Amino acid sequence: MDASSCVSQCHHGSILESVFPVVSDALEIRLAGGSELEGRIEIFSEGRWGTVCLDDFDLIDGEIACQQLGLGKVVNVMSSAVFGGVAIDTPIWLYSLDCQGWEASLSQCRHQGADSGTCRSGIISANGDAAVRCDGSSYQRTPKNICRDVLRSPCEAHTCSTGVECVNLDGGRSVCMECPSGQTGNGQQCTLVANAPPEFERTPTDRISVIGSQASMPCRAKDGSAPLVTAKNWYKNGKPISQVDLDSGRIKALNFGSLFFDSLRREDMGNYTCVIRNTKGELNATAVLTVEESPQITNKKDATVAVGEDAILGCLVVGHPASDVTWSFRGQVVSGDRFTSDSNAGTLVIQAVSIEDEGEYQCFAENMLGSAFTVVKLTVQEPPKFTMTPKSSEVQQGQGVTIQCQADGKPKPRIHWKKDGGDLPHVGNKYTIMSTGDLQIVNADMSVMGDYFCIAINPVQSSSLVATILVNGKFFILIP
Repeated sequence: MDASSCVSQCHHGSILESVFPVVSDALEIRLAGGSELEGRIEIFSEGRWGTVCLDDFDLIDGEIACQQLGLGKVVNVMSSAVFGGVAIDTPIWLYSLDCQGWEASLSQCRHQGADSGTCRSGIISANGDAAVRCDGSSYQRTPKNICRDVLRSPCEAHTCSTGVECVNLDGGRSVCMECPSGQTGNGQQCTLVANAPPEFERTPTDRISVIGSQASMPCRAKDGSAPLVTAKNWYKNGKPISQVDLDSGRIKALNFGSLFFDSLRREDMGNYTCVIRNTKGELNATAVLTVEESPQITNKKDATVAVGEDAILGCLVVGHPASDVTWSFRGQVVSGDRFTSDSNAGTLVIQAVSIEDEGEYQCFAENMLGSAFTVVKLTVQEPPKFTMTPKSSEVQQGQGVTIQCQADGKPKPRIHWKKDGGDLPHVGNKYTIMSTGDLQIVNADMSVMGDYFCIAINPVQSSSLVATILVNGKFFILIP
């Protein structure tokens, strides 16, 4: 969108004049102490007439005052001293007035109120108030009939291009004003009106710096070739510079176009491109920023596996230049066909582990800037193995019997008993599982007969053995 074009309608965006904030309760103003066309500017507020501080009051402010009064264009602005003094208790209603030229009234301009302002001109002179002279013509400000995108966020430091005013609208929205004289664009980006393509005076050059230090990458267009290089002209790996870093000031474009890093981070490493533009073309140059860092171990991963399985130990190392990573175990560098170290993935793979492989592995990383060290643990588990096996037996009615069943493993298995495929019956205190895992049965009767399954369980697997118990005695069968 061309900032110098006047249009009757926009195919994209909105006509700038139509989106300006509307002030329905503008403060009334008048000229006092002079004539119809000149005098001290007075504002009516809170039931009293007061003045405007002369500090920073300029021709743009005067133009808004003349327009609000219906007196045409501004001729001059001055101190109110030439129009006589005011009562000592006369309030100053507007301090630090800063009109941009689009406002319909002085009270719509940026300013400080009576409770927060300090008038330097009033300290120097008792008549430090603003006065204006208008030409009395029928001139009215030309509407800003240019197309603009209404942004869905309020004005921030980098919302608009350098030298472009940002205006806050209602609903947390904002809009960019015209590009500076001699430039064209949509306000968010402005480019120089030129007769030839842009040229570089300085281009970015590769940089190598240490993490935490400062660094800069130069970029400058030849005078008159393109607008001043700002942060918006810079791209990292093809994307705009992080707005978070720009807002914090950690990364910024200096006055002469260089991209400055206040404290380098690991993630700053990449390709940086400076793009300069004018109406005749675009030119870019790219350089690499390398951030050097001593080794840092950002993640480690222990492993727990069963005998015979493959184990993967983790030791993720970052740093630049790339680090040499060495693994050792029990004071010796690991070696052999079963061991594979991958520095890029940060892993040590051990194939077909045995119980002898269990223990602490040392991961050591080193580059030209320093070294780092950590310990990674490997735990090797074994499946249950029965050391006492259950035996089938016969028992006399009314007597007791103990079915032995014990197992080792890593970790130590727990023993669980079942009878005939189901859980042990809850019949008085007939069944007791001992701390060793053995099953004790008392007062045997016909209900005790059956198959008893001893199940040894740990995280690796579960194993079971079966024993049959028979009960001898005189049993009566009741027939209904």
